[in-house]
Amino acid sequence: MKTYDAPNIRNVLLVGHGGAGKTTLLEAMLFTSGAITRMGKVEDGNTVSDLEPEEVKKGISVSLAVAPIEWKDVKVNVLDAPGYADFVGDLRSAIRAVDAVLLVVSAVDGVEVQTEVAWEPGLCDCGRRLLALRPVPVARHALRAAWLALGFLLLVLVCAMLASSWS
Repeated sequence: MKTYDAPNIRNVLLVGHGGAGKTTLLEAMLFTSGAITRMGKVEDGNTVSDLEPEEVKKGISVSLAVAPIEWKDVKVNVLDAPGYADFVGDLRSAIRAVDAVLLVVSAVDGVEVQTEVAWEPGLCDCGRRLLALRPVPVARHALRAAWLALGFLLLVLVCAMLASSWS
């Protein structure tokens, strides 16, 4: 990974209810950027951001994780926050370190309790919020394509926002 000047580094936090798809979205973003050669799966316990044995065993994120993504001369540090209430401390501490918050909402389950907690006006002082809907489950190959398209779109959107308004 090359060295970046501060104006070309941004931190983005993925938030949402547990099981909304934050970790899978991060995998899609990493794969789309070329940082990884294949997407891991939460159910298989082989994702980049869920490394702790407890996370692999339970199939949920229990601690904040960060993964760097390089995209067109910008380094985006994507923080994957746990989505369950027991781990809201990681979410609250990460808010102060980010330039933008990306709220991931399940297209099937809609807005859930932790979705609302993550969206609280007082919680996000960074002033930049984006919303992403998790794709609706369909055939396996179509779902993977939808995740990759969403990951690509969000990478382009985040980098465009960073370049135009955060100097």
